[in-house]
Amino acid sequence: MVKRKIYFVQTGCVFNNEHFLPYASGVLAAYCFDNPTIRSAYELSDIIYKCDDFDKTVSNITTPSVIAFSNYMWNFRFNLRLAEKMKNLFPNCIIIFGGHQISDTTEWLEKYPFIDISIFGEGEIVLSEILLSLCNNKDLSDIPNISYRNGNGIIKNRTQSICFDINRIPSPYINGIFDSIIENNTDKFAAIIETSRGCPYHCAYCDWGDYNSPVRHFKVERIKQEIEWLGKHSVVFAVLADSNFGIIKSDEDIIDSFVGTKQTYGYPKAVEIAFAKYSPDRVFSMNKKLYENNMSRGATLSMQTLSPEALKNIGRDNMTREKFSKLIKLYSQNNIPAYTELILGLPGETYESFCEGIDYLLDNGQHNSIHVFFCEVLPNAIMNSNDYINKHGIEMLKRDFCLRNGISSDGISGESKIIVGTNTMNKEMFLRAAIYAFIVQAFHNFGLLRVPALFFHYEKNMKYYEFYNLLIDWLITNNDCFTGKIFEKFFIKYKNCILGKDTDTYENPNFGSTQFNLADGAFLELISSYSYFYKDMRKFVESLPCSDEITDEIIRFQESIIRKPDNISTEESFEYNWVDYYDQVIKNGKSLLKKEKLTLKILPSPEYYDIISYTQAISIKGRRIGKSITLNEKDAFSISIN
Repeated sequence: MVKRKIYFVQTGCVFNNEHFLPYASGVLAAYCFDNPTIRSAYELSDIIYKCDDFDKTVSNITTPSVIAFSNYMWNFRFNLRLAEKMKNLFPNCIIIFGGHQISDTTEWLEKYPFIDISIFGEGEIVLSEILLSLCNNKDLSDIPNISYRNGNGIIKNRTQSICFDINRIPSPYINGIFDSIIENNTDKFAAIIETSRGCPYHCAYCDWGDYNSPVRHFKVERIKQEIEWLGKHSVVFAVLADSNFGIIKSDEDIIDSFVGTKQTYGYPKAVEIAFAKYSPDRVFSMNKKLYENNMSRGATLSMQTLSPEALKNIGRDNMTREKFSKLIKLYSQNNIPAYTELILGLPGETYESFCEGIDYLLDNGQHNSIHVFFCEVLPNAIMNSNDYINKHGIEMLKRDFCLRNGISSDGISGESKIIVGTNTMNKEMFLRAAIYAFIVQAFHNFGLLRVPALFFHYEKNMKYYEFYNLLIDWLITNNDCFTGKIFEKFFIKYKNCILGKDTDTYENPNFGSTQFNLADGAFLELISSYSYFYKDMRKFVESLPCSDEITDEIIRFQESIIRKPDNISTEESFEYNWVDYYDQVIKNGKSLLKKEKLTLKILPSPEYYDIISYTQAISIKGRRIGKSITLNEKDAFSISIN
């Protein structure tokens, strides 16, 4: 019997020159081909994970019987393009669409006549039942969570919560589903490890799974075997696809497995994890292990918002401000870099509450990395319902999907919806908030002007909000200087973004083919001409109430501790104890500036050698862990007291 050919399509983007293995498609394939009837009837022809050339991709798909597409914001336009082409070439091929982008409606089939079946929710059981029905010529009427075509039109079956023992799903790593991808390609790879499914929280902006399903965990021994597979196959980077890792004690064993695997095989080099807000002692211990073994890209201390009204509206329960303050101090005192994510545009947030939230983070020691994202409205999130939109006066903008810190393969594109206004923050206030967040990220978190901001905050009782708004005013007034011109360019880009005329991404071939956040782009432009930048910033700081001697030392010290693309050894002498002052302010929120003659020598970094490698090491891989500040690395500098 000639087997029917099935193809899976899960095209993705490239981050740090690493392709993600197509985990969702791999899990589906592993589950379906564990069934002997499916194995005897179908042949797994390929899992398409990238598209460097659309026509070549099309030519590599031969006589397909079924093509199953995994859809999300970044790839569904490409999937539509490929699916339509396949249906034209192979009219009898069954086109199946699933993934997070698919809603529990007939919408996709009504819009796109080349799609035969859409799947909503978890797909392993549903897809296997579809394949069994197709090979046995049975109808699809008893399969839940699908919409499909038959001779009478489009049918939508019942919606049903599918909650099953996820340990019934074979691992696509252990089962060899990805072996051919690794063996037949020269790409570097990243991978997703799923240790659990589900989330105990129901945040309005999130589309994480079935709210009726409990959190389910994979067995630890399976996960350890998967991690070892990553090590053996030189997978560079791993991401844990969990909403609250660290809730259970056995998660510590998983971290130990990552560390041990790297020590044995040299891979994975790093791990990214969304840690639970609670179980702080356990989470801290795990982050400490990762950092000590050079596997951390920053510990997550996410807040999304600090506005009580916005938290209520999105159904989220943050850790208290007091607990956050203790945690950030704990990480700072142990020299473990941590980052915090905020979402701009949440209903109930005002301009004042958003800026106050950023200042709260800075006041409590989160100087290293604050990431601010526009609020994306996901198709299956509560926030996307008409009732929710009308209740909160949400104004949305549909736009091309913005890929940040990654590289799109040829033809891969998608779209997303972002919030640009609510009944508590209109478009004008939204723009002002975006600009303030941009300034803090580019000038403070990257460290370009962090030392003066800290000095004026602690020595002159100047709020961070006041300091950075004085900077904004100065840049607007002095828009003919080097830094003023750059600021004006990014300011216009933000305005056009909110009007739907541009996106909040930055591309410049001088820094590689990556799409950057705007703050990253501004940092790269400024640091590339740092002598002009600090000449401007000297004039800005001179406009503030401070002695000439201190102004000179602040600017020279600030400039000396920033990692620069030229990567040369430098040496500066100072009259004050700036190194100790800076260290104590960062760790404890207080210090004493005193006379102490010292010489600070900055040593070259072994991690980069030109502007492209600088961009990768400092901006992309290093942003969350503070690589732009030399004082964060004990071997990057030396001090002599005169």
